[in-house]
Amino acid sequence: MSARLALTAVAALAAAGFVRRSAPSGSRKTVQYKILPSEGEGGLDEYENEALDLLDEVNIKASPEESLVFVAVRGRDQVIGALFASDEDDGDEPKRRFTVAVSPDHQRKLIGYELVRALEESTSELAAERGHPIMLEAWVVNPHMASLLRREDLGFDEGYRGWSQDDPMMHKWVG
Repeated sequence: MSARLALTAVAALAAAGFVRRSAPSGSRKTVQYKILPSEGEGGLDEYENEALDLLDEVNIKASPEESLVFVAVRGRDQVIGALFASDEDDGDEPKRRFTVAVSPDHQRKLIGYELVRALEESTSELAAERGHPIMLEAWVVNPHMASLLRREDLGFDEGYRGWSQDDPMMHKWVG
């Protein structure tokens, strides 16, 4: 089963009101947004250019193999977060690599967290269908994203040397 089909299973969550509200610490201003999954052929095509522009804006490079699988959208069409991912399955260690970008105006409001949780949920469903765990893996260059992935409820591993910009890989087995 392809990653696109697995992500379609998450579409029901989005349709059921996967709407998030966040506010930075000490702020009373709430940001309303929704997480949209890629579903079917051309699922997020209308957001692709904005998501790619967002990567440029925050100076993050997604792997050429990665495609847009989730967006955080504010209002009708303002992309404030994007998650790109690719599947690598050599049989022994299936992996889903991902890259997250959040608009500078909306960083530190848990939007990146919600995008990673959505990916984790879809990966968990795929792992259950396949009957074996799948590794989520990220090349993390932003210290704030490294802190977010270290959260107990996400639980990404930084390897035996710990995370640093010289050793930026973080991973987690799901399923």
